[in-house]
Parts: sequence; C-alpha cells; structure tokens
Amino acid sequence: MKCGKTLRRLGFYSFAASTLVMVAILVWSTKSDYLVDPDALWAEAQRALSSGTPELAASKLKAIRRIRSPNSRDRMLEAQIEIANGQPEEAVSSLGSIPIADPLASQAALLAGRVERRRGRLYSAEIQFRRAIEIDPKLLDAHRELIYIYGIQSRRREVDAEFQALARLTNLSFHDLFTWSFTQLSPFRSDDAKFLREFVAAEPSDTHSRLALAEILLTEGGNQDELDRLMDGLPDTDPEVLATRARIAFSRGQPELAEGLLKRATSDHAGLNRIRGKLAVYRHDYAAAAVYYDKAIRREPYDRVTALELGQALALAGEKEAAARALARARTLHEIYSLINQISSPDREADPTTLIKVGGAYEKAGLFQEATHWLALAVDRDPLNVEAGRCLRRVRARAESEKGS
Repeated sequence: MKCGKTLRRLGFYSFAASTLVMVAILVWSTKSDYLVDPDALWAEAQRALSSGTPELAASKLKAIRRIRSPNSRDRMLEAQIEIANGQPEEAVSSLGSIPIADPLASQAALLAGRVERRRGRLYSAEIQFRRAIEIDPKLLDAHRELIYIYGIQSRRREVDAEFQALARLTNLSFHDLFTWSFTQLSPFRSDDAKFLREFVAAEPSDTHSRLALAEILLTEGGNQDELDRLMDGLPDTDPEVLATRARIAFSRGQPELAEGLLKRATSDHAGLNRIRGKLAVYRHDYAAAAVYYDKAIRREPYDRVTALELGQALALAGEKEAAARALARARTLHEIYSLINQISSPDREADPTTLIKVGGAYEKAGLFQEATHWLALAVDRDPLNVEAGRCLRRVRARAESEKGS
C-alpha cells in the first residue's frame, strides 16, 4: 500500500516537474523574442529577400510581430514578401494600409504603382504614382514612372508637364531629352500596339490605353471590329473619346456623323480642333480650317503634322505669307524629328556639335524651353565650348522675354 502511494507521489512530482520545465521553456521562448532587436530582425528579413528566400523573411516578420505591433516599415516588409511570393493584390493592400501622413507613405504609393504597372494595370498604376507625387512632389522616380505611362499612351501634354516638373528638380539627361523629343514628334508608334493590347486586357477600364490603341489602328487601317470594341462603352463626356469617335466616323466616310459628334463638345481641345480642321477642309472652308489648326497647334506646338496642315490650309485660303511661315515651321519640326533619329546612337549623344544643332532647331521652331535643355546638355558635355555657351544664353534670354510678354 505504501509502495503504491509512493509511486503515485513520484508520478505526480515527475508530472509537475515536467510541466514546470515546459512552462519555463515557453516563457523563455516568448521572453527571448523580446531580447532580440526587432530592427535587427527587419534587417535580416531584408537580406533574406535580397538572397531570394522570402520564406525566411516571412519567419523574421512573424518574430517581429510577436514583439511589437506592425509599423509602416513592417507593412512595407510584408508587401515585399507578398511581391516575392507572387501576391500582388495582397501587396497593394498592405501598402495601402500605410497612413498618408507616414514618412514612408510616398514610397509605399510608388511601390504600389510599380506593382500595378508590372501587372499591366496602367490606370491603377497612374493613380498610385499621382498619389506618391501629391505626398512628395520631389519624388523623381514617380515622375519618371508617369512619363513612361503617358508616353506609351501618347498623352503628349501630360508628358510635357512631367518633364517640366522633372527639369525643376534635376538636370535632364540625354535619355530624358531624347524621350521627351521623341514623344512630342512621334506620338503613335505601331510597336506599342502589342503592349497596349495587354494593358487593355489587364484593365478594361483603362480609357487612355484603349484610345491609344484605337489611334494606332485608325492611323494604320487596322481591324475595324477591334476598333469598335475598343470604343464601345467609352464616355462621350471625355473630349479625347469624342475626338477619336469623330476621326473614326470621318475616316469611314461619315462626315455628318463626325459633325454631329463634335457639336456635343465644348472643349478647346487639340484633338477636337484637329478633326474640326479636317472637316472644314472637306467643306472647302479653308479659312475656318486654318483657325482650327492654329488653335490645335497653340496647345501642342510640337505637332509637326498639324503645323503642315495649318500651312496647307492657309495657302488654300490665299494667306501666302502666313502659309509660308507655317510651312517653314513644319519643315523645322521635321528637321528636329530627323535629328532626334540621327542622335540615337551612343557616339552622337556625347557630341556637343550635334546637341547644339538640336537646340538650334528647337529655338528656330520657337520651342525655347526644349532648346534650353538641349543646349544646357551641350554645355555640360563641353563647358569650354564657346558656341554652346553663347547659344544657351541667347535662348534663355528669349525664353524669359516670352514669359514676360
């Protein structure tokens, strides 16, 4: 009897001892988390991501969460892990949880925009990049991301605005200037059609990608059924949409339909004025056509096609001197386009003489802002180049004079 009691006591003590050991281990393991610096764990997680082991990074984040409530850096880390694991929607959600007043908010919006862009969702990406710039207007990467979106969507005025903003923040590189010029002078590129189709498929609500693809198809005589599908459901309250619809109608031999569409538009929009000009030429009202083309080119002064159409309309209206000026300007814009294509090779990009020539052509076209940047690049390439310095001073003076007038 005593032996049984003794055994039971020993069993109880053994159970109690093992329980105490387990509790001690649990307490120690929990306490050990607090002994680790969460910032050190965060840095280890970043190294794990860099080495391509997101599962290790996730374990580090889990340990951080046992120590503290998640802060903005932890949410950024979570988003990075989700990106590495192929979870873009979750990543955008994690980044969106960072408050707008947080110091990391602009970087979070920038990263969210890049995630959306990689998914081919340009409309959503643009929203994120615009948000990043609203938070931090000096965020260069966000401006450059918008330039890519606006460029491939042929939104020349928006590209201009972004390059001007960029120029106020930093010196423009050769690549910057080449991209700016090429976008101005060659708005629709057939090679972009493949990418635009992918963007439209990824995000059907992306009006700008649909319109850009429609313009390529319209310009090149593409598939008419595809063109109709692209335009289906787009709002006629958008002047870009109305201008494209009117162009499609005119190209299909339906000028009355085009006229009816344009009557809905009250906007002084470059695209609308271009098609108004074409319709006026169709009616042999060349004076009215010249007025419309002139309005269009005032809003987009780098448009070499409209400059040519303006010159032709003025000539047909009997305005010989004005026609000569407009046609000369059109030739200058074509000269710039030719020069831009010539300097795409690396050996020409460092040549101050070529850069001066481009700047001079822009000055001749009255585009002093662009001329200033090309000449500034020439001076940067060769600070002792007397001609580059002289041309730059002259163009800057002309640009200031134009501002004051």
